[in-house]
Amino acid sequence: MIPSIKIPTYLARRPRDARGYPIPYVVQQPRGEAPRFPVVDLDAWRVCVTQRRCALCAREFRGAISTIDGCLITEGVYFIGGPICADNRLFFDPAMCEACARYAIRVCPYLALPSYNRTRGPEAFEGTRHAPSQVVEVASASVKRPARFMLGRAPGYTVRHINGDKLVLARPWLELEWWACGERVE
Repeated sequence: MIPSIKIPTYLARRPRDARGYPIPYVVQQPRGEAPRFPVVDLDAWRVCVTQRRCALCAREFRGAISTIDGCLITEGVYFIGGPICADNRLFFDPAMCEACARYAIRVCPYLALPSYNRTRGPEAFEGTRHAPSQVVEVASASVKRPARFMLGRAPGYTVRHINGDKLVLARPWLELEWWACGERVE
């Protein structure tokens, strides 16, 4: 963990892993096991998307209102993704509050360390108690780690079914920032 970067208040209330990292709300953690950061708890995913909660701290977005085709959040919600996500605004991960998104883009090993390469697919969970049904492969996700990531603020989102996947579609961007190695580059 990078100690010089303060953990946001609501995220700091979450349980921690052995390294001291807060365990995001949507990360799957079976009882008695270490958290599996690449695995999303599908029940928590549904709660975040339907109850308009941050994927990391689980706090409800302030000013959120439901609409016929999704939700609007007066302060905006944040998403992190590669260049393809910036263009199509599609994400598997639910939205985040600003504090959690800015923390994640600076300290998450996958986002901030250029040499980090997470293992993907069911083979990453061999020898664990994760049932194959708990490992969701998003057909539309890129396997290649991008050189830079975007941090985007949107006024809300909707859920779309695309190629058999349930994905979060961010409303048109209010602002975009580009990050690499935990630092803002644009």
